[in-house]
Amino acid sequence: MATSTATVMYIERGERRSVGELIGVRHVMDPEISEKELRRFAFSEFPSVRRAAAYNPATPTDVLRDLALDANPMVRSAAEMSLRTR
Repeated sequence: MATSTATVMYIERGERRSVGELIGVRHVMDPEISEKELRRFAFSEFPSVRRAAAYNPATPTDVLRDLALDANPMVRSAAEMSLRTR
């Protein structure tokens, strides 16, 4: 399996991320992820995973509405943008 774009971007920027966080981001960005898994990852402890869920076009609208109220401004912004494009 190839390294995901998000993982490469984190490495290039030199940001320190936990393995669990990187795996979560990579999994959420998988176009074949199930709705059940997207719903679970959308409430991850890691903002980057929640943000990736907000960008996934398969994320249900009700989940995006919840993410639009997230405490993290980057997650909120991603969710709001995804909601506007629906």
